[in-house]
Amino acid sequence: MFARTLGLAILLAFSLHAGAQQVSPEVRYKKAAPQVNEAFKRRLLTLHAAKASEKELVNLFGKVVFCGPNLYRILKSQIPDAAQAGKPFKVMVPIKGHEPQQLEGRFYKTPEDVVDFGTTVEGLLSAPIKLRPPTHSEIEYYWAIISFDIEEPLFVAESSHWALLVNGSSDGKIFYVELLPRQTQK
Repeated sequence: MFARTLGLAILLAFSLHAGAQQVSPEVRYKKAAPQVNEAFKRRLLTLHAAKASEKELVNLFGKVVFCGPNLYRILKSQIPDAAQAGKPFKVMVPIKGHEPQQLEGRFYKTPEDVVDFGTTVEGLLSAPIKLRPPTHSEIEYYWAIISFDIEEPLFVAESSHWALLVNGSSDGKIFYVELLPRQTQK
């Protein structure tokens, strides 16, 4: 009986460890309660499933929303008006084997800008997606480009063509969206 119990305990510990997120010790990462993550996941699925009204978009996104540098670069090239909305912010992005690059992201604070950006994100999320926790390398990338501690809820909305890292605030509203570089998605 003891051997069987020990075997089950080892198996349970291994399975819990195998599914656990690996976060480097130098990354300041705060986990949220499971119900907070599940509620945020439902919000993302709501955004994915339906055309939200302006009021719903304002409720889904925070008062200030950040668009990371990779996503902003794409938006700027494909939707030139995106370059005009919001205010710029600069981030230093590490490039493996090279000097870090200074790139521009955007933050949106007016309700109109938040709704416009929210509509863009909603369009990206209209493709078939899978919501999942970020991988170790995705967390490392995010940690490298931000100047604050990482706090859940944090998910990756992944399609066959792209992966968006979506960070929520403590009140469950979306406040940071970034297009992940392909090399982090391994």
